[in-house]
Amino acid sequence: MSILIRALAIAAVAMTAAPAWAAPPAPTAEEARLAGLDREAAIALIGKLKAAQDGLRGDGKLYFGLLSGAPAAYPQAKLAPRDVFLKADFDRPFEISKPASDNPLWVPYKITLLPEGPGRIVCDVEVVLGINGQIERVTLYYHAPHPF
Repeated sequence: MSILIRALAIAAVAMTAAPAWAAPPAPTAEEARLAGLDREAAIALIGKLKAAQDGLRGDGKLYFGLLSGAPAAYPQAKLAPRDVFLKADFDRPFEISKPASDNPLWVPYKITLLPEGPGRIVCDVEVVLGINGQIERVTLYYHAPHPF
């Protein structure tokens, strides 16, 4: 009987401490959920963000607005927006959408990142492209996951 109880206790602990490999991987830009844009536009948007990250890591002479935020207790609230942007992993967006906009000079996009996997912290990224398709502004906001 004690062996059965011990086995059940071990199984319960194992189920509550799911290893990182047990979580399904986040989708790639090709697999992300899309709303209001096609797959090619989503891939191009992610490419622009990754190029901007590479540019800031290089000579750093890029000129676009960069904002970030998080609840005060989150580690992202302690970092400068540039550092938060450089740490963001745009390789695996969960969702990419293009909200409706009546301003042809500023085209907004919204990207949802799950940096720690599903059910954990969420990063909402707003990207605004200018009339020539260049990045004008990137806003990153980290928050708790939705309760559903």
